[in-house]
Amino acid sequence: MNTHILTFIQYILYLTITTLSLLLYHYYFIITTLSLLLHHYYFIITTLSYSEHTICICTYIYTYIQSYIQSYTIIHTIIHNHTYNHTQSYIQSLVLITTHIFI
Repeated sequence: MNTHILTFIQYILYLTITTLSLLLYHYYFIITTLSLLLHHYYFIITTLSYSEHTICICTYIYTYIQSYIQSYTIIHTIIHNHTYNHTQSYIQSLVLITTHIFI
């Protein structure tokens, strides 16, 4: 009986720690992406003319939303499959950010 209770408590602790780490990772990803967005947006404002600026901003917003949805889908899949591999998900999200932000 005691073994079952300890196993259950360990399982609950594992799920809690995994959920918290996923939430922290998700918010870290959002903050990192926003800082890259602001840096890139500042570069666009200071280097392009008005018409080029408008076209570039529209393209950039579209690719930003697309990359965010793809990265969120990866994180969402990891949460629902309960197969959390921090290094692999971080690398996948980083690749998506760099490929879509620096076009």
